[in-house]
Amino acid sequence: MNFTCPVCYYALLSEPAAHYNICDCCGTEFGLDDERFTFEELRLAWIANGARWFFQTPPIGWNPWTQLLLANVSSLPYSTDFSFSGTVRTEVLEVTEDAYALAA
Repeated sequence: MNFTCPVCYYALLSEPAAHYNICDCCGTEFGLDDERFTFEELRLAWIANGARWFFQTPPIGWNPWTQLLLANVSSLPYSTDFSFSGTVRTEVLEVTEDAYALAA
């Protein structure tokens, strides 16, 4: 069973966010850090410090900004309002035996 960190929303914690467990992603020690600060304050501090992975090497493909966007965090250090003007090209991806091929 996996648990989600209430600070950074990393969803693959092996232990619940309690009892002095530490989030591998943001480094929050639950039962200590969250006694002095709210989850939001801890999140803002983690973001302000670059939202870096805390323990050892991050999982392949891990991206803190995607993780926070998927959790609908509104206090990001950049605008999430995207606009686009121009032509959008659409192609169909076709699955082949050994790779994805771009079909025209």
